Amino acid sequence: MTEDIYDIAIVGAGPSGSTAAYYIDSKYKVLILDKFSFPRPKACGGCLFYSRDWPLEFENFSNIYERLNKFETKSIIFYSGEKKLFQVRTDHLYDKVSRMEMDNLLLQEALKKNNVVFQKFNVQKITKIGNILELNDGRHIIRARKIIGADGWDSVVARFIGNNRRTIDEFVNTLEYEIVCDRLSDQAHVFFVYGGELSTAWLLPTNQGYYIGLGIQGKSRKSLKDNLDDLIQTCLAKELIPNKFTISNRFGAPDPVSIRKIQCTDDVLLVGDALGTVSQLSGEGIDFGMRSGKIAAAALNENYSNSANIYKRKVKTVLKTLVIFPKPPRMIIVPIFKLFTAIMTSKLLPDIIRKRIQRWLFVKYSRSNKGFNQSLYNILEEDVSGYSY
Repeated sequence: MTEDIYDIAIVGAGPSGSTAAYYIDSKYKVLILDKFSFPRPKACGGCLFYSRDWPLEFENFSNIYERLNKFETKSIIFYSGEKKLFQVRTDHLYDKVSRMEMDNLLLQEALKKNNVVFQKFNVQKITKIGNILELNDGRHIIRARKIIGADGWDSVVARFIGNNRRTIDEFVNTLEYEIVCDRLSDQAHVFFVYGGELSTAWLLPTNQGYYIGLGIQGKSRKSLKDNLDDLIQTCLAKELIPNKFTISNRFGAPDPVSIRKIQCTDDVLLVGDALGTVSQLSGEGIDFGMRSGKIAAAALNENYSNSANIYKRKVKTVLKTLVIFPKPPRMIIVPIFKLFTAIMTSKLLPDIIRKRIQRWLFVKYSRSNKGFNQSLYNILEEDVSGYSY
């Protein structure tokens, strides 16, 4: 057993955990724990929407932004199934980055602080003895007075404070291929309810070619691999990708689609995927996770002993933008999208109404709660409803 007692143990060294550590006051002794050494591979598309604005909110991100290898995307086409709905063009939509690189850089920023250290440690169990929390990996024990749970969708910390394991309706299974090829365009493509499933699929340009993937919530009629292989055939038929390509990497990971019922206790705060800070519509979680980590740090800095009440109140500003349905049901969502597609592609729908609906959808899809620039309401440069390749 280690004799040191840390003021705050952060379980999980991803963007939310590292951001929390970066912003915690230097008077607190902080230990970041993760089951992996860094840098480490991370299954994630790595899309940072409007990331040119992120340095204004995150000082740690500002410190690494120019060092990140980025692929900038300015245009995206949305589909319902395989039917094109509308196209968006901006001067900057998102940056595609490597999570291996980005997460390591954010961790190193946190470790520049004299009060923050890192240890590879796979937390298996947490117990509370008096006012001390003991984190156990099966062989060793680490002791802390407070814990920030940033340990992902199936968080050990979340279960410790009373949350159940996520059910099949509370997360999305994702699978993604990194394909190396000559890009046919720098256009991104997003498919809702692809294959008639409660799903989102994507084709994202990169420096080497594309990332192509999809996520499906709940039970599906076909396997993830079969659905993704179908998506590749769709993209080939639409000439979105070339006939010659190489799959250089295959990866996948579950993403939460609901907020944890118990978000914090007197001595534990949940952030990032452990809390459930992923947009149900876009699947984006990095920005929201970092914001929750920053808020957790602010709550601890403001009132260490009463941080839970402060955190629960302040994190609501993030959580309210993420959830449309508490547990999105396939039997409702899929028919709604089919009806939506029929309406949006109908010649009877006035163009002015169609464009207003398109703008609303994109505002919901993009991070509308974070300094959303009103000029983006003018980004829909062409109406492609009903068109096909």
